Parts: sequence; C-alpha cells; structure tokens
Amino acid sequence: MAKDTDRTDKIATPKPGEITRPQAARGGVAGFESVSQGFRAPPAGTFGVYRLMRGNPTIAMARIAATAPVRAAAYSWEAKKGTPAAWLTFVQEIIDPLWFRLLRDMLFALDYGFAAFEKVWGVRGGKLIYEKIKPLLPDKTVIQVDKDTGAFGGFRQDGVVVPPEKCFIYTYDGEAGDPYGRPRHENCRQEWSDWREVGRKMGQYVTKAAGILPLIQFPPGESLDQTGKTVSNFDMAKSVAANLGLGNGVVMPNALAAYASDLMRAGVDVSQLRAWIIEFLEVKTAHGAELVEIARHAETQMFRGWLTPERSVAEGQYGTKAEAETHASLGLAVAELLLMELVESINLDLLTPLLVLNFGPAAKGSIWLTPERLTADAQNFLRGLVKDVLTNPQNVDLFLGMLDVDAILDAAALPKAADLEDVLAAPWATPTPPADSADDADDADDADDGDDADNGESAAKAARILRRAHRVLGRFAAPRSRRR
Repeated sequence: MAKDTDRTDKIATPKPGEITRPQAARGGVAGFESVSQGFRAPPAGTFGVYRLMRGNPTIAMARIAATAPVRAAAYSWEAKKGTPAAWLTFVQEIIDPLWFRLLRDMLFALDYGFAAFEKVWGVRGGKLIYEKIKPLLPDKTVIQVDKDTGAFGGFRQDGVVVPPEKCFIYTYDGEAGDPYGRPRHENCRQEWSDWREVGRKMGQYVTKAAGILPLIQFPPGESLDQTGKTVSNFDMAKSVAANLGLGNGVVMPNALAAYASDLMRAGVDVSQLRAWIIEFLEVKTAHGAELVEIARHAETQMFRGWLTPERSVAEGQYGTKAEAETHASLGLAVAELLLMELVESINLDLLTPLLVLNFGPAAKGSIWLTPERLTADAQNFLRGLVKDVLTNPQNVDLFLGMLDVDAILDAAALPKAADLEDVLAAPWATPTPPADSADDADDADDADDGDDADNGESAAKAARILRRAHRVLGRFAAPRSRRR
C-alpha cells in the first residue's frame, strides 16, 4: 500500500483503551459457479473462499514455506547518532514483546490482501505505549478512505468507527494505493478449483472401477426357471444381473443358439455360440493415471501461485540438485523482499507515532528496525572462509589479526565458545601499524633490540594462544543449529 509519509507529522492524541467489540468469525459469502467447457469457473474470491483455500494441503505447505523464513528472521535496532539511549530502550521494551505475534498476524495479508489492526494504547510511567496491536477480522472490517483524495481514514467495524491514529494496516500487493490489496490466493484460485474438481472425478472413477458391471446376452423368447415355470428370458436376465451385482453366483442352462449348428460347421468356437453369455465391462486404468497427472499439475501451479518454487518444498521427479538449490534461493529472495515490506510498514506506522507522541517531532526517524538478510550467499562465503583457515593453520594469526572474527562467526551463524574472547583479546591479534619513515623503522628496531627478553616471553605466549585458537576455532568446522 502506498503510504502518506507526512501523515505522522500531526498525530492526534489517542484515547487510551480498546473501542472495538469482541469478535466472532462469520462465514464468507459463497461465490457463484458457472459451467463452462472443461473445468468449472472457480468460486468468487471471498474471505470465506480464501479460508477454504488455506485448508488445501498443497497451499498449506506453500504458505508455511513462504512465511517461515520471515517469521524466523532476526532483526536489529538502529538509531541515529546522538539519539538518547533512553529512547531506544523505551521502544525496545514496547515492540520486542509484540514482535512475533505481530509478524504472524501481518502475514495474513497474504491470504486476504490486507491485515488490519487496532492500536490499543495505554499509559505507563507518563508515556503512551502500545498495550497490544489487536488484529481485526477482514470480514468485519471496512477500510474508510477520503472520497476525494483516497487518503486513509480509519476503519469501520460493526458500527464502530476506528480513527486513523488507532489504526494500523498492512496491505499486500495493493495497486495504485488500493488498501484492500490482492491476496496470493488469487494467483491460484482457478487451479485450486480445478484440483477439487479432479478430486471429485477421481472419486467417481474409483466407484466405477471398483463396481461390477455385468453384461448379459440372452436369446429372445422364454425359458423354464428352477420350478419349471415359464419365464421371459428378459426377466431371467435381469435377475442374473442383480445377483452378479451382489456377488452371488448364478446358474443357467448350457444351451446353444438356434443357428449354432451352421456356424459350428464353419469352424466358429463353440463357446461363442451359447444362447446365454455373461461378460463384464472393464474400466481402463489409463484414465486414472491421467487424472493424477492433472491433479499434480494443479498442485505445482498452486505452489507457484504462492510464489513458492515447487522444488524448494516438494520432492522433485526430475531435475538436478543445482536446480533445487536455485529454487530454494529464489524462495528466500521472495521472502526477504516480503520481510523488508513488513518491517518498513512497522517502522513507519508503529515506531514513528510512538516516538513522536512521547518525545516530540524531533524523534521522528531517529530509531528504526533493520531485518536480517535471509539469502545464504554471504553466510556460505563466511563459513567457507572459516573452513579455509582451519585447513591451513598457518593463516590463523592473520585471520585473528586482520578480521573481526566475532562478527564473522555471528554472521555465519556459528556458535562461539566462551574462551574465544581470550583469544580475540590477545595483544598480538592487533596488527602493528606500519612505520611512517625509515627512521621510524630504525627506532622501532632499536626498541625491539632492547626488549629481547620480553620478546621471547611474548613469542612463547603467542604460541600458546595460537594453539588455543586452533582448539577453539576447530569447534566451528561443522556448522550447528543456531539457538536464540
């Protein structure tokens, strides 16, 4: 959603407390279906239909694959130079406890096009705070906009008007400022409907394939039943078919057709000349395989509709490992862009009002959140760097002296041992600055000559620290899971 960055300059003082009523989910309006050539037209895109789509197993897998990297991503706090530390501490104490639930609720915008919230304000220590960011059901929420400018004007829900200063909204894929956005379900609503129809067809096919379909050929006229009564051959054939359908055995006279003698002389198989013949209609199995292929194609399209490359989640039948890695990288790139949008919305519409209302207009933009990068290229490079150092111990001194090892291990998501700080704090780990002139170099040599005893002790200490560094860094050869 396009946001008005100037609307936070003049922020009305909100009233503390919650004004929206308790909410209960209500069903969406069913869309109309029209029969067309091939598959049916999908149901209309309503909130109820979107909830139904979320229960599809393929969409459920695509959804968790799309949102899990976002929800698990770390973030950091940044502040302009000179920003009081008390400001940063204040906003951290307010936002950090809300973060994970807020991020989860904002991601429902992928399902419905937007995620609306009420800012429930409170007062603590004389300052306005967010007691909670209350998610609102999209079914009950009407977004109000200025009819002349299109500016955001708050929400209306069950007759309650929520003013802009108590509103927070995140819009996904909104075009030209459309606050309702466009859900990812719209990318695959037709394929989801096709998948359901194929499921119904497969059920019909199974019923047909599992059933017994007897075909009775009988001669015209009448025959005697088991009691000697004359019965129409048609009625007798119907009774035979009914018993076969129930799995019961049947008996019949082994009579030949009236024209059998002439055909036997012509060499026709006698089994084909019986007056009564029972056959069974068989369903070709190839039809079932075709339905499975159609369903699989629809599942692939649902993955793609959710911007989740299918090889990054589902098991591939063809392709290479490199292709799967490419799909995974693309999925992370999409998730990273989404995370950047979410954090931008939080910075603008949650942090800015909190800062301005408590510390004045000068606090606007002084503190912001920065999301962690999700793509693994940089992390893999740093892990490779650590590995190269470990396989060539002669470079450990350069590694510790020229690079910020602590930051590298953090960025590579490698766990650090407690005694690593002693290694990083070694005096020899800081490189000696180069001499400005030849005279300075001579002076340094003279000073070194005067400290031979100290140098010998320092060299021995450096050797001990190097051995300790090998032992500490050796623990990072196999990356392990990172714990928060």
